[in-house]
Amino acid sequence: MSEEVVFYHNPMSRGRMVHWMLEEIGVPYRIELVSFDKGEHKKAAFLAVNPMGKIPTIVHRGTAVTETGAAGIPEPSCHACAADEILEAL
Repeated sequence: MSEEVVFYHNPMSRGRMVHWMLEEIGVPYRIELVSFDKGEHKKAAFLAVNPMGKIPTIVHRGTAVTETGAAGIPEPSCHACAADEILEAL
């Protein structure tokens, strides 16, 4: 399984919170932009990643996390959380 974190994102989604979290913990990740205008979130390529077609989606170690809250967003007071601990929760 890949250790790479892949973040499927659209700037006009709740993905902004997940993007912020990834930046805060400093983990390397790759962004895959998904266009709502082109309906990419409902096309077969993305549905293979997330059958519900929801954004944001994070894929890590073969597991897709689709809920913003489940993506491990730490509370602002929890900046001391280690990146490994957050990614382990994925």
